Amino acid sequence: MLVVALMLCLIAPVPTMLLDLLISANIVIGLITLTSVLNVSDPVEFSAYPSLLLITTTARIAITVSTTRAILLHADAGQVVRTFGNVVVGRDVMVGLVIFLVLTIVNLVVITKGSERAAEVAARFSLDAMPGKQMAVDADLAAGLLDEDGARAARRRIARESDFYGAMDGAVKFVKGDAIASVLVVFINLIGGVSIGVFVKGMNVDEAVSTYSLLTVGDGLVAQIPALLFALATGMLVNRVKGDNGNLGHELFQQLSANPTTLRTAAGGALVMGLIPGMPKLPFAVMAIGLWIIGGRIEATEPVITSAPDVTVATNPDDPEVLMSRMHASPLELRVAYDLVDLVNGGDLLARIAELRRQLVTELGFVLPSVATTDDVTLPAGEYRIALYGVDVGHGRAPRDSVLALPDPTVGDDLSLAGVGERVVEPVFGLIGYWVPERSRAIAAATGATIVPRSAAVVTHIAEMARRYAPDLLTRQQVAELVDMLRTDQPLLANEVGNDRVPMTLLHQVMRALLAERVSVRDLPRIIDTLLASAGQVNGVEALADECRAMLGAQIAAQVAPNQRVASILLVPELEGQLISSLREVDGVNHLAIEPETLDAVREGVRGAWERLAGGDPVVLTCAPNLRRPLARVLHSAGIELPTFAYRELPRHLTIDVSEVVGV
Repeated sequence: MLVVALMLCLIAPVPTMLLDLLISANIVIGLITLTSVLNVSDPVEFSAYPSLLLITTTARIAITVSTTRAILLHADAGQVVRTFGNVVVGRDVMVGLVIFLVLTIVNLVVITKGSERAAEVAARFSLDAMPGKQMAVDADLAAGLLDEDGARAARRRIARESDFYGAMDGAVKFVKGDAIASVLVVFINLIGGVSIGVFVKGMNVDEAVSTYSLLTVGDGLVAQIPALLFALATGMLVNRVKGDNGNLGHELFQQLSANPTTLRTAAGGALVMGLIPGMPKLPFAVMAIGLWIIGGRIEATEPVITSAPDVTVATNPDDPEVLMSRMHASPLELRVAYDLVDLVNGGDLLARIAELRRQLVTELGFVLPSVATTDDVTLPAGEYRIALYGVDVGHGRAPRDSVLALPDPTVGDDLSLAGVGERVVEPVFGLIGYWVPERSRAIAAATGATIVPRSAAVVTHIAEMARRYAPDLLTRQQVAELVDMLRTDQPLLANEVGNDRVPMTLLHQVMRALLAERVSVRDLPRIIDTLLASAGQVNGVEALADECRAMLGAQIAAQVAPNQRVASILLVPELEGQLISSLREVDGVNHLAIEPETLDAVREGVRGAWERLAGGDPVVLTCAPNLRRPLARVLHSAGIELPTFAYRELPRHLTIDVSEVVGV
């Protein structure tokens, strides 16, 4: 209906009273939009803005055409246009035109040009950052920080954000075109109006110039003011950084006044400016005194951070029970420095670890051992260590009263955070991060960095260590307990375990081999079924594990590609045949006995193909069954953690796009 009305405005004459109403509505809608933009905390919250921008731009064009028709035909475009012309033009046409041109140049060259560039960069960065953000969601899901519904909502939000910035990239072009059209229309109205007034209506030149210049400048202003409001709103929206508070004014005051020293330095600068000979002293003195007072009040209200109390151990270290306890090594242990005890006592670390264990039951297929959490006075302040059976396998930092700020990976290392926090390399994903004080959280968030609480960072590290060392955490006792649980539903199958066909030791070794490749062992019945079917025909733990992988192909594919689509990398037949012919078995394990130069070429070829396919569907490498495991081992040794499938492991329902073929 609105589109039809706009088309009618382009074709049919519009009464001046209706023109006044449309022009007023156009200005008011611009004010409403600008106010709404000032109060959003996240640009994606205003997802309808690109469509609104297109509609209002079209409406302004329709109104401009209608006012142009009214000016040229009747020398009257309504009271609003005439009033704007009287206020701005007054008695001097040139002054009115200059003011109009200044507004147009500010809109076109400054605001619209900057908004256009910001929208282009935001759209590109949003698209480039999608894989990293998806990985972050997957990591939070794996760490138990998100449930399935929360992860789906987060993925939808990431896709929505990319769509929004892509739409904004195109919509900003309308703003630029609208500003250019406004300038052209003004000159058309002025030249055409004066010509019609002199040659058609018989006015003298002075009367024609006075009449049509007033109306032309008024018409240009009533079009340019809403355009300026929308251009300003567009610039603020595409340059807005996600914040915790929706009010832009509050965020600006909070961040500008975050450092009292800055305000006092500015007060000193204002005072020096006032002392320059000829400068008015009162304005600078008022500003200097005001800034000094505000800085003093902010400094007085800052919380005083006290150091954590020392942790004391009341137990006698020579007590036999204490000495005996040192002989027992926990399967998984978290040791924290003395100043990190607050993570456990009164913090949410233990709750997050409990949620992580519930999450990993489904992901791994067995119950993760309890994570023993102890304090260690020998650790440096702010440090923690993760141990497996008493051996350190991971360490990191989580300084007290700090949060981890991870800059956008598409932007790189954000040096603006260097002066705020401590630079570290995040231990799980290898990202550059900064531990910033809690009081500087808003400053870090304003740079676009992802803010991660201390406990979440520690639990994410524990989750990665649990996945990496899952084969070592799965004990024979746990396998026996899983088999006992199976007796309730499938007693005949459970009774087969422990005999000559499927010894408990063999089942344990096969499950560990599957976990080593991050394959869940939760489908224990089918694993046992596969071992029973392969008994006497397939020998060797790795060969039996490969048989189980073939049976669990649909499950493995779902782990890699939840959307049931993959981009596949293949080897050229000649290269695949060359690698297969080079296989040599040593102690029951196949190895590639081939020239190092060929292996290096294979690694680099696969790495390059993987990098070219990044950002699309999940990427897998597909090869012959007997080549899969030794080839995956070679790739993993070079840091290429690419899922590798045998042809028979790919389920029929999986959509496979052969995207790259690697040769030497």
